Formats: sequence, C-alpha cells, structure tokens
Amino acid sequence: IAGQLLSPDSVAAINLTTPIKEFWYAIVLLFAMGANLLSGYCIGHNDTKAASGHFTMAVFSCITVILALFAVIFPLRHAVTDFLCGDNPQIWQLTYDYLSISLFDCLPMAIFTSLGMFISMDGHPEKVARISGVVSVVEIVLAFGFVQFTPSGIQGLAWAIIVGDVIGTTLTIPYFVSDDSSLTIRFVKGKMWGYLGANLKKGMPQMLDNLIYMLSIMLINAVVLRAAHGDGVVAWSIMLTMTTIGDFFYCAISQTEMSLGEIYMGESDITGLEFLTRNARRYLLLSLVVLFAVIEISPAFVVRLFGVTDPASIAGCSVPMRLAAFLLFYHFVVLVSGDFCLLERDGQYLFFLLAANVIPLATVTLFATFLPKLLWWNFVLCGIAYVFLFLWMNKKVNAAMKDKQNAVTFFETSMPYDMTLISTELDKLRQFLADQHVPADTFNRIEHCMDELSYNIIKHRPKNLDSKTFDIRVVKTESGIDLICKDAGRPFNPVIDFDTDAATAVQKGEKAMLSLRVFNYYASNPEYKRLHCVNFTRLSFPIGVAL
Repeated sequence: IAGQLLSPDSVAAINLTTPIKEFWYAIVLLFAMGANLLSGYCIGHNDTKAASGHFTMAVFSCITVILALFAVIFPLRHAVTDFLCGDNPQIWQLTYDYLSISLFDCLPMAIFTSLGMFISMDGHPEKVARISGVVSVVEIVLAFGFVQFTPSGIQGLAWAIIVGDVIGTTLTIPYFVSDDSSLTIRFVKGKMWGYLGANLKKGMPQMLDNLIYMLSIMLINAVVLRAAHGDGVVAWSIMLTMTTIGDFFYCAISQTEMSLGEIYMGESDITGLEFLTRNARRYLLLSLVVLFAVIEISPAFVVRLFGVTDPASIAGCSVPMRLAAFLLFYHFVVLVSGDFCLLERDGQYLFFLLAANVIPLATVTLFATFLPKLLWWNFVLCGIAYVFLFLWMNKKVNAAMKDKQNAVTFFETSMPYDMTLISTELDKLRQFLADQHVPADTFNRIEHCMDELSYNIIKHRPKNLDSKTFDIRVVKTESGIDLICKDAGRPFNPVIDFDTDAATAVQKGEKAMLSLRVFNYYASNPEYKRLHCVNFTRLSFPIGVAL
C-alpha cells in the first residue's frame, strides 16, 4: 500500500523503523518470555497458583516497562531518526513522521503478543491464530482506507497498525476469564516480587537473541545507510522487513519449543525434547529456505510486493537484496543455540549468540569503511559463516542432550489403541520395574494405575486413532517412580477429585468411577494437563511409602 499509493521512500521509512520497535519490544518480552516459560513449567507440575502469579507479574511489568521506555524514547525521536536514517534527507522526514506515531503502538502490540504467547502455552494456539487473522485483515483495510481516502499519508499507516493491535488486545482478554484458561490475574501475597525476579532471570537468556540481534541490526543499519544511497537504501529497508519475517518464524517456533521444552525437562523426557527440537529446526529451515529461495529466484517479485514498480528501481534493488538475503540464516543458528537454555548451559548460549552477531557487524563495518563497492557481498560471507557455526553448535547440542539422557533412568514404549495388543508392552514395562528393584507394594500400585490408565485412554479414544499409538514413560527419580502418559485423544481428565473419598471407595470396592478414583488413591499428587492437543497424565509413586 505504501509503495503503490505513496512512494518507495515511504516503504524505506516504514521498514527502517523496524529495528527500533523490535528492540523496544524485545526489552519488554524479557519479562513476558520468562513468565511464559515458568508458567508452562508450573502448569506441568499442576501448580496453577504459581503459574498465575508469574502471568500477573508479566502483565504488570510489561505495561510498566513500556510506559517508562515511551517516556524516554518519545522525546528523543528526532535523535532516533538521525540514528536510523543517517544522512539520507529524502527519507528522514517520512521516517520521523512514521516513527512518531508508531511508537504509540508499542503498548498494544506488546500486550497483544504477550497475551497470545500465554494462550498458546496454555494449549490453545488456534485461538491466537484466529485473532491474529482478524487483526491482520482489519489493519490492511484500515491502512488502505486511511491512505486512499484521507490526507494522512504515512501517518495513516501507523494509525492503522495501532487500531488493529488495540483490537487484538481486546479480543485476547476474554480468554483469561473463561473456563478454558489455566491462568488469571492473581496476586499471591508475599511472592509477587519473587515472581518478577524469576521472570526476568528466566527471560534474559531466552530474549538475549532478540536484544543482541536487534542492537546488531540497528548498528548495521547505521553503517549501511551511510555507505548506500538511493535504490540501495530501499533494497536494504526491504531486507529489514524480510529478516523480520524470518524473526517472526523463529519466535513462533522457538516460543513453542521453549514452552513445551520446559515441560519435557520437568518430566526428565530428553527423548521428547530431542524430538521437539529436531522438528522445530525442520520447520524453521523449511520456512527460511522458501523465503530465501523467493528472494534469490525473483527479487523483482519481492520488490513489486512492496509497491515499487519503476523498472530502474527494481533493477537497482535486485542485486543488493539477493546478497543481503543470506542474513536470514541467522535465525536458524540462534534456534539451535537456544536449546542450551533448556539444558541449563546459558553461558554457551551467550557465547554462540555473541559470535553470530559480531560476524555480520564486523564485516559490514569493514566493507563499508574500506571496500564500499563490495558492501553487499559481506552478507554472503555471513551466510557461509552461519552455516559452519550451525554445524558446530548442532554437534555441541547433540552431545549435551546425550549427556543429559544418560543421567536419566527410564523406560518408554508406544502402546496401540487396542486392549488386546498392549499386553506385551505392559510386560516389558513391568520387567523394567522389576529390574529397578521397586518394592512390591510400590510395584502393585504402579501396575494397578498403569492398567487403569491404559484402559481409560483406549476407551475414550476417537476412531481416527485406531491405527496409531500413545506413549507411556516410566522415570526413576531420587524420590521414587514417575509414570507419564501422553496421548492425542479427546480431552479427558483421569485424576478428577470426586466428592466421594477415593480411599473409602477403593476399600469398599465401589465400582462407580472406581477407575478414576484409583489414581487419587494409589498415586502421590496425580496431575493432568492438556497442551497443544496432547493429554499429559503424570502419576508419582514415592518408594517405601505404605498405603
């Protein structure tokens, strides 16, 4: 819309504000990301009170930080524009006008995205997708209307985004007062400052990538715009948006990986974590390769998408865009290094992250200073360096996962959704318990619950799962045995706390709902949760505790 109805300089002005907004956004998400991960971990341990405490502090700290940053940055927007645009007067005023309005978007944007993260973590990403779809359509319609039918110009585009994000925030709030939500605004007396500190500590490693990356991009931007002019500036601004698209792919995949990864780590399920991270890399690589291929095969097509139709401008943008596209692979490197956070190796993560950002910043500065005619070729060198950095980091991650896995004693098997076919796998599981010298009393409790749990899962399965399997995992811990089951069937809570006392029901031999009461009687602190369309049931059995 900006390219068609305004000018290529307007496209550049909008795209050049991306780093400063994303940098601001990353600072805010320091609190929200940490709270998101900790809430997932607490829900995984059936502690909804602590989960809501982390969520509450995330919401209030995000609002506080955004308002504080606005009070600092808004009066300095003239200096910020100087930093963004360098000595390109043709886009300075447009960038200043767009930035001055779009800074007001940071509050609704951050709150909308943060609340969406919590809804996804709580097992309902489809709700976030629907809301985001509505918001996107609203923003496009408003942007077209403001530019086409009012004299607002580039400022109208900024107001369209603000209105859309306000609507998005408004649509997400009802979820947290619905029965679907495990989270609510809840102040836990005497613990809120502890939650705030924990959120920041946990969020810092996860958001360092965004903070350092956006700071690096801002510095690179300052160097590039002082060495490039005209079509080169437009091309670089478009690549900023394309890398932001890559950043969105990365954030969406990484947030899911981290949220579920914390649950897997809480369950000592390194196999599940390895499967999750492997698939996360595949999805991200596919997305980035498609994005990269589109730019390399037809950069003119990408330029036209931004409304730039002048043949000379298109030709001038094509080569710089093709070379700068290699920067996209940064996200793939960071996703792999982010696995170190789940494995409690934040120091290695920080080292790799700094290396991934220092490489492009150093080469851009070198080329812009001494070989400005070869400025864009530095991104090819960065892309090659990222590939080698990824291969090295991937080897380190696999070794760390193997070490973590070797430290856990467990048994895992896949059960068919058929009672007549599971006896062999159950016998293997019983043999594992015998090999671990589990006392007879504990063994009997585990066996009883294992049989009932399998029966419930199979009984309540949908028909489309007849040829598939569900997973049962037994982990030996310091205190006893954990029985963990994961199935993709209908939402079904087997550990509901019924009014009738479970122990009395079992002792009297009552049949009604006995299979559900038995978990509350035989297991210690049974837990159930449903995340990302998967049922997680966890039963703990302390060794040596009598009935």
